[in-house]
Amino acid sequence: MGGHGAGDGGRRDADVAPKDAFLLAVAHDLQASIAALAGSLDVLRDRFDELAPHEVEDLLDTMAGAAAEAGAVLANLFDAERLEHGVAHLVRSPTDLRALVARVVAASSGADRIEIDVDDAVVDVDAGLTERMIANLIGNALIHTPIGTPITVCGRDEGDHVVLHIDDAGPGIPAHLRAHVFEPFHQGSGRGMGVGLHLVREFARLHGGDAVIEDVPTGGTSVRVRLPTR
Repeated sequence: MGGHGAGDGGRRDADVAPKDAFLLAVAHDLQASIAALAGSLDVLRDRFDELAPHEVEDLLDTMAGAAAEAGAVLANLFDAERLEHGVAHLVRSPTDLRALVARVVAASSGADRIEIDVDDAVVDVDAGLTERMIANLIGNALIHTPIGTPITVCGRDEGDHVVLHIDDAGPGIPAHLRAHVFEPFHQGSGRGMGVGLHLVREFARLHGGDAVIEDVPTGGTSVRVRLPTR
């Protein structure tokens, strides 16, 4: 956020405690979403009669995307609080794996960059938490990879468990940092809230599984989530 250094006695970003940095990132992300909403509303209000139909549609799409991003920020905030107090729990149900992934991808702001390679299978998972895991993984990949590079969402039903992984063609994560990316409030490059991958791992562990980072042979990162389904 602009002006932060002037209002905190000149404290450098490196001196900010992890949870303080997290709250600043939440405020920044919400501010960005609200600014996008407000800007689009201003244009619609002031120039509606001048706009072509496709311009109105573009503004409405921007508003919908900004609202969804703000909702995701708040959802992660609430989930982190629930996990911290031990009140998160699973509600398993038979779930169409491919349809679940398709819903998440369709709602993503980077849907045109995302390929889907998912088994046609019904798995016994908490659908809501699994959607949130995939959304966080996609959001993380979009933040940390160059615009235009592909992202692949894979899902494999392996009988007693399902493996979900999101592969990207970004710069990858150095081996010495991989132990830290699932820690709460870890922001990596300084972008995003630093809680998305933490929630991914914790949701996987609620299922009795886990999440790990692996290399992609062609370059990039693969975040793999294993969820027991029985």
